[in-house]
Order: sequence, then C-alpha cells, then structure tokens
Amino acid sequence: MAYETGARADNLVGFNVGDLMESDGVASIKVRRSKTNQKGQGRRVPVLPDTLARLRAWIAASGLDREGPDTPLFSPLSTKARGSRLTRRDVARIFARRISGKASGHSIRIGAAQDMRAAGFTNSDIAHAFGWKGDAMPARYTQHLDAQDSPAVKLARLQGRV
Repeated sequence: MAYETGARADNLVGFNVGDLMESDGVASIKVRRSKTNQKGQGRRVPVLPDTLARLRAWIAASGLDREGPDTPLFSPLSTKARGSRLTRRDVARIFARRISGKASGHSIRIGAAQDMRAAGFTNSDIAHAFGWKGDAMPARYTQHLDAQDSPAVKLARLQGRV
C-alpha cells in the first residue's frame, strides 16, 4: 500500500478503517493530512485491486470489520495494544526488517517515485500522484535517471548505438 499510494510513514499510521472507500468498483483511501497539506483538506488516492484484497483480508482477520470507522487501520498485533496506532518509528522498523536494514519509513516512497520515473512518467506525473506541490522532490529522488532520458542517449537508441 505504501508503494502504490506513495504514503509517508505518518500517513500510513494515520489511516483509519473508515478512510478506505469503494465506489463504482474503484477503491481509494483518504490521506487526511500530510506534509504538504497541513490544513487537512485531504485527498483521495487509489488502492489497486490486489492491495484492496490484502487490506480486506487484514481487516477481516484482525476483527477491524467489527470496529468503528475511526479505528486505526494499522495497529500493533499484541492484544494489550489493540486499538492503538503504530508509530512512524514502528513503520521504519518494519520496513528495515522486511526490506533491508538500510530502509527507512520514507524508502518505499522514494523507490516508487524512481520506479515511476524509470517507467517513463514525468516528475510532474509523480508529484501529482504522491501529493508533492511541485516537481522538485521527484526530480531530486530521480536525478540519477535523467542521464537515461538525455537527447544524446535517445538519439543513440534511434541510431542503434545503445
């Protein structure tokens, strides 16, 4: 979910069960507040079908479907911590354990931006998808990919030299 939504760690821990919605066969989740949206107007981001299936399974298995809409979507698994929220630090530890010891709570967002850029999306596309106010952050995260898109490399491809 972090990968496809570009959610920051604080967004992930802030999601409630009621933030997940489906309408006309399309699922989305509401990012209520973010670094670039301090006033909390919120924005909806898509949740793809495979992720939605996993979320539904998680909600059913954890009993969250019997809780209210303000119940945290992601919470600690221990019974005594039930109903509390994971912290940003918890997210960073989970990423580090599951992905790499070097992964941070922001690593998924950066990696997804790089994958989008490598797939041919513009920095503007990425900024729009992930809620950045401009192209500066996607450009910073993907600058190492710019050489691949230079006119010299494109010409060399057309000429069969690459």
